[in-house]
Amino acid sequence: MWKRRKAAARDFNAAKGLALLGCCISMVMLYGGFMIVAENYFLLWKTEVGAVALPQAFRYLASIAVLAIFVQQADHELTSSQ
Repeated sequence: MWKRRKAAARDFNAAKGLALLGCCISMVMLYGGFMIVAENYFLLWKTEVGAVALPQAFRYLASIAVLAIFVQQADHELTSSQ
């Protein structure tokens, strides 16, 4: 995306794929790693560390989801009047 920031809107929108893939991988890792594996398999929710770590993992997951929603918004060409 950085290299395409001054390109046409069509090219910039096409460059968003890698950023969105990174967001999706991060969300799957946080949800699968913390929410599923750590919480259920290791019973992390019963420990003092887990009581702090799980809400922070969810907060991080939510911020990545908001970032992914923001990135996936379509950009349009600027007109000369803007």
